[in-house]
Amino acid sequence: MARKAAYACWKYPKAKAIIITAKATVNFVAKCRPSVPVLLVVSMSESFKWSSHVASHGLVSRGIIPLMGAESKTIEDMISFGVQVAKKEGICNAGDLVVALRVLNGCPVLQPLHV
Repeated sequence: MARKAAYACWKYPKAKAIIITAKATVNFVAKCRPSVPVLLVVSMSESFKWSSHVASHGLVSRGIIPLMGAESKTIEDMISFGVQVAKKEGICNAGDLVVALRVLNGCPVLQPLHV
């Protein structure tokens, strides 16, 4: 997964942010130290204690910005929540490129998004 984050920074040099939905990959991506902000989207649909633990663990990792409050159960909704927060906070603007890093059937997948 860290290789995917490094590959995302290399393949998409104009990307403004990386959005992660897989909780288990936070440390691997943080070790890569990408040059763009990394947003970890944590779903609130699971138990609150577990979600807050994952978000606080993201604070320990270098360069990870944890986002809590995505009340959705699908990965696509979590990614769109991360994009909305990134736009609101000024990390990216309309027309910018954002890379979503997600796990699909056990394999890491890069998904470039124009917001």
